Amino acid sequence: MNSKICFFRSAALAFLSASLVNGETIASTTFDGQTLNGNTASDLGWTLNGVEDPGEMSAFVQDSGNAQNLFNSNDFNQNQFAPQINVGNGNTWWRTSVNLTAAAGSSVTLTEVTFDHWSLNAGGVQNVGRRSDFTITLYDPSNVVVGTASILDVANGQPLTPAGSPTPVSLIFAAPIPLSAPGTYRLEIDGGELGGADETGNHAGFDNLAIIGSTGPSVPFAITELEYDPDGDPGPTVTLTWTKTGAASYSVFYSFDLIDWGADLDDSVLLESDENPEDADQMTVTFPLVGPLENAPDAFFRVDGN
Repeated sequence: MNSKICFFRSAALAFLSASLVNGETIASTTFDGQTLNGNTASDLGWTLNGVEDPGEMSAFVQDSGNAQNLFNSNDFNQNQFAPQINVGNGNTWWRTSVNLTAAAGSSVTLTEVTFDHWSLNAGGVQNVGRRSDFTITLYDPSNVVVGTASILDVANGQPLTPAGSPTPVSLIFAAPIPLSAPGTYRLEIDGGELGGADETGNHAGFDNLAIIGSTGPSVPFAITELEYDPDGDPGPTVTLTWTKTGAASYSVFYSFDLIDWGADLDDSVLLESDENPEDADQMTVTFPLVGPLENAPDAFFRVDGN
């Protein structure tokens, strides 16, 4: 059982704090040297920072779930992610996804996804200008959408862009998204004809995928702030703030000697009791100090995740 203890002496206030400070690449792959088998790309050689290896990526047709093979015919398309679907005939697109799980001891926040877009013709470089659309959607471990971003009509190929060059694409979430829930998040990437101008025929591939955000040490389970109010109504109170662990409820105990923890302030503090719900990482609750705590010169508090 996770427990954290905090000591208070009347009229004293003590706290610790932690924050995310580093902005950097969370996961990236160049797709060079990957293994292609039907609709799946494996051995992606991920470069990782703060997350576990996402593993393979697979291509599917729109929302149908039908597998969509990847181009695998030459050095050019073997080193990128290029579904063999003509996406230029209106409302046609492919879908792939990347699994993201924060590594033990790390906290991760996502802000942006970047890649290089190639317009392809039969698996090679497209010899005329084409446009493609892209959308990213992030799902939490409960399969709830927590962020999305889109871009329409990304041009690639002559005369829209220089011959033989990819088009850099950046998709930015409206706000940073912490991977704070236990489990695996899913970053879904859609590419093709999602809106904007219709094209007459096109295969949309991409290369040099990078998932951008912030990383840092995980915030430990701890009581981060204690505020004693001797003039509370109708009597003295203590307000405790602690880091969330994903538990459905918490128990708050007190002791005068760090040995006997048989007394509690509340043995079932629900998430709905949080007095600062805007803080996704911490929980704040005020407790009345009654009985032996009312006039105690000092005491210790312990929070357990249930």
